[in-house]
Amino acid sequence: MLASALFICVAAGPAEAQKATYITASPALEVPPRDAKTPATSERVTIKGLNFGVGFPLGRASLEFLGGWRTAEVDVDRDGDVALTETRVTNRDFPFVAAFRFAPECPATWCAEVNAGFGINFSRRSLLKVGNCGTVQQPVLPCSPASVALLPVNKEDPTGFIGGAVTALYFRHLEIGPSLRLWYVRRYRDKTVSFESTRDKRRTPNNERLEIGFTAIWHFRHP
Repeated sequence: MLASALFICVAAGPAEAQKATYITASPALEVPPRDAKTPATSERVTIKGLNFGVGFPLGRASLEFLGGWRTAEVDVDRDGDVALTETRVTNRDFPFVAAFRFAPECPATWCAEVNAGFGINFSRRSLLKVGNCGTVQQPVLPCSPASVALLPVNKEDPTGFIGGAVTALYFRHLEIGPSLRLWYVRRYRDKTVSFESTRDKRRTPNNERLEIGFTAIWHFRHP
């Protein structure tokens, strides 16, 4: 349920604010939304997130340390080597990343930037068995209802992202603008978790995630 990651970002703001240490926040939304489906159920999954961090200018680039939070991602999966069960798995990610932001020469009031980062993703998964579906040799559909909580699973996996943003400078201290980031989490296989089924080789939650959002940067001082 918890996920943490270490980010490395490259960023530079408009020329007037580049040399100031800053804090940053960026809400985000995964696109497109996905459906978790089985023969018995279907559930729309839309991941929302929020990143916070602090940045230190390095010329036209800056180094950031970021922490993130993601809403729960849900999967319903039928799995089992002998007896088939249907399990509802809820995963939540918390990335912590070190990142670099970089921008070319910027006009006085706006700037385009690229960024990239790498770190660690902490996740927590809660599992609930919701159906008994017979055996591999004799499956039963629809599954008979069940409600059995299983032990939660905590994991730590490497993560990283690439992206970009276009920000405008307001009030000589605040930058804000739209952003786009592609995330990747290298989720190592865990045969005890329905998210990584041993039968169909699915890897849910997704290793890749495309997010759109807004980036806000507050500079503590003005050069």
